[in-house]
Amino acid sequence: MIVGDQFGREFLLKKWVRCTVIGKIMDPSTSIRGWTSLVAIVVFLGGIQLLSVGVIGIYIGKIYKEVKGGPLYIIDKTTNFEE
Repeated sequence: MIVGDQFGREFLLKKWVRCTVIGKIMDPSTSIRGWTSLVAIVVFLGGIQLLSVGVIGIYIGKIYKEVKGGPLYIIDKTTNFEE
């Protein structure tokens, strides 16, 4: 049962790594300088990107509605046709 034992060790190692990483993140004494400002900048720029994509989506939606309501054919001129 080497395979089963290997999976058990791998599981325990992953669990230990997760607990260690979460513990270091939660501990305020090991904070990284500049982390807060970096996260704030990334969130702000991500918000601007989402806002821009939303505005572009609204614009494309309005174009789609305008084009959808148009005629199928545009007739330039008619010959031998009485109205």
